[in-house]
Amino acid sequence: MAVGSEKNTKATFIPVLRYRDAPAAIEWLCHAFGFEKHLVVPNDDGTVAHAQLSFGNGMIMLGSVMKNETEFGRLMRQPDEVGDAQTQSAYVVVADADAAYTHAKAGGAKIAMEIWTEDYGGRGFSCFDVEGHLWSFGSYDPWSQPKDTVSIAKAAYGAYVSKDRAALEALIADDFHFTSPLDNRIDRATYFARCWPNSKTTEGFEFIHLVPDGERVFVTYEARGAGGHRFQNTEIVTVRGLQIVEVEVYFGWNLPHKAAVGGLVANAN
Repeated sequence: MAVGSEKNTKATFIPVLRYRDAPAAIEWLCHAFGFEKHLVVPNDDGTVAHAQLSFGNGMIMLGSVMKNETEFGRLMRQPDEVGDAQTQSAYVVVADADAAYTHAKAGGAKIAMEIWTEDYGGRGFSCFDVEGHLWSFGSYDPWSQPKDTVSIAKAAYGAYVSKDRAALEALIADDFHFTSPLDNRIDRATYFARCWPNSKTTEGFEFIHLVPDGERVFVTYEARGAGGHRFQNTEIVTVRGLQIVEVEVYFGWNLPHKAAVGGLVANAN
């Protein structure tokens, strides 16, 4: 438990900012970044005593830079007072980083770092707002990332079902190797070239066994493919540093089995 005891609420961390022209900044943030006004408390002189802007289940709070600063206000400096340097920056999780980039740029945001794809998954960009505060927007969601070996293994199979190559790439380590009766420790690039096309016909996995053993997870599953094709495999997935470093595949059998119960398939090798 955190010191002071965290509260069960929508978001426990809320960035706080100040703007010289807070009313204009509020309108700009809503237009360019897609924030929504949750609460705005104006002063009699047209400044903003306090405002709350929401984005999904997150929120920022802001207010005007005052001539007669409060005790809290005297602790802060605006970017243009310190050579446009930043000591903190907010990261906003979005569903579509490319759409957010286009919208922010059209709204007048100054792009600080062009949109890019992270090697751990997701896309993002960084930009300055109307008064020089630095923001980052991205589709990488740290809350959704698996933390234990079983969850990481399941997420890798799930990426085939959802056809989400970026999600799988985020889970596969650079020094990854893949072995099966047909593949002898092929590397990461070869694995994606050879195996990822199977995602087109993969419809689901039913896990029969998911047994963790240190860094390894022993997996037995029934896979469902296009046209009703089903088969069962057993694999060993090795996870290190929250990424998969090795997969060993031990082929099983088609479902239903080609042999009758108690029987065998003639001339099987």
